[in-house]
Amino acid sequence: MNCPKCGTPLKDGDKFCSNCGTPATVQQQTYEKKESNIDEIPKHGTTYSVQRESVPTSDSNTIETPQPQITGMVQRPAFVVRRLPIFVIIVLTMGFLISSFIFEEGDADLAMILSCLPGIVLMFLIYKMDRIEPEPVGLMIKLFFAGACIATLVSGLIESFIGMIIDFLFFWDPVVYCFMEAFVLAAATEELVKYFLLKKYTWKHPAFNYRFDGVVYSTMLALGFEIAENLLYIADSTLSTAFMRAAFPGHCVFGIYMGYYYGMAKSHEIHGDQEGSKKLRKKGLIITILIHGGYDFLCMLGSSSENELIQILTGLLLLISMIVLNVTAYKNIKKYAYYDSPV
Repeated sequence: MNCPKCGTPLKDGDKFCSNCGTPATVQQQTYEKKESNIDEIPKHGTTYSVQRESVPTSDSNTIETPQPQITGMVQRPAFVVRRLPIFVIIVLTMGFLISSFIFEEGDADLAMILSCLPGIVLMFLIYKMDRIEPEPVGLMIKLFFAGACIATLVSGLIESFIGMIIDFLFFWDPVVYCFMEAFVLAAATEELVKYFLLKKYTWKHPAFNYRFDGVVYSTMLALGFEIAENLLYIADSTLSTAFMRAAFPGHCVFGIYMGYYYGMAKSHEIHGDQEGSKKLRKKGLIITILIHGGYDFLCMLGSSSENELIQILTGLLLLISMIVLNVTAYKNIKKYAYYDSPV
């Protein structure tokens, strides 16, 4: 027996797919139906005909009317059209990043709008893709303000304490110092705080009944955190910082990864696999911290180094990582929304 979603072979007694986490006995008919519907669509270049019935004429003779051949082509959108969103994402990412090196001063209101706009657009896209059952507006507002107010305040207090320890212990090596600040001070602290708030407000909520709901909840809370953090950064910074933060809506992107595993974990718990649920939540948290920490490490290393070669290399790596993460985030939310299923 194979997994109905990804096709991975299942062993006897397996309740869940080891690759994607899909319950072994759930959604089989759904995926078969999808596959059968796909097979019924005429392939590229298919020719089909419409035949008319024989029509009696006024001479009482039955005359076969001509059978017109209608050639139909079911075509996929052109390559340029299919890849247009990805092309736009790449251009905007590069444009914002390059602008951060060109424009230093600018209008504060413009800076705030630029820094927050990409995250808002991404959240709107995710919310619209949740077509099966849109989430309660009240819950979404609660998550947004939990991220903007509670997560920001708690993270700030914890980071102040951890920052003093890192300053005392790792001042002797700039690289180690940047590593600890990126992975421990920023990534681990912020993602743990967001995770605990996410679980507190949504894990037992009755609206959490589809896997993709985990992505919606996680990114909404992350959006609140990101907007609050952007406003705090830009209050004491320049337009250059706004362009840099607009190039990569980091917390929303990180929230997609956390939300994906969070939704899978909920499905495992519903089906009685408590241990699998804990492992998936832990896996999602670790992956999110690693991605967040890696991105912050590149930013901190490039800004703290006085070596021009290191600055150029970290700048190129930062650009590549931004593009890859932005494009991957877009592809992932499309995939997660398409394969959404009840928990």
